[in-house]
Amino acid sequence: MSRWDAMQQACNPDREERLCTLIQLLSAKTSAPQVVVDAGCGTGTVMAQVLAAFPSAHVIGIDFDFTLLELARSRLDQYGSRVRLLELDLRSPDWVTRCPRDVDAILSATALHWLDAAQLATVYAAFHQLLRKGGLFLNADHVGCEDRDIQRLWERGGPQGTLAADAK
Repeated sequence: MSRWDAMQQACNPDREERLCTLIQLLSAKTSAPQVVVDAGCGTGTVMAQVLAAFPSAHVIGIDFDFTLLELARSRLDQYGSRVRLLELDLRSPDWVTRCPRDVDAILSATALHWLDAAQLATVYAAFHQLLRKGGLFLNADHVGCEDRDIQRLWERGGPQGTLAADAK
C-alpha cells in the first residue's frame, strides 16, 4: 500500500493538498455528511480521510479494478460497516443503478481524467441523479480545459488565486 501511495504522490506532487482541500470543502459545505460516494476510489485514500474526518459518515467506494478494491478493503477494514466497496465501471451505463440515491456528496481524485468527454458527461449526469438536493460533487483530479483563459484561471486557483499551491 505504501508503494502505491508513494507512486501517486510522485505522479501528483500536490495530491495531499488536493485531498486536504476536498475534506475542507466537504466540511465547509456539509457539517456532518452521512453518505459519501468516492468515484474511482482506488486504494481508498480519499475514503479513509472522509471516514476519519466525519465519524458518522458512511462511504461507498466505486472502482472497476478488483486489486485496488482489495487494497482499499485492507486499508479501510478498521471502519467496518461504515464502508461499502462496489466493483463498478463508471463507463458502464448501468453502474448508477447499484448506488444509493440522495447521497450527501460525491468525491473523486485521479480517476475522471481517464474518461473521454462523452463518458464524462454521462457520469456527471449520473452523479446528478445520485446527489440529494443541495449535495456536493467535488473533483480533485486535474481535468484540463481547452479554453486557455479558464485553464489559466484554474491553475491560479480561481478568481482569488486561493486554491493552487503555485499561485503566480
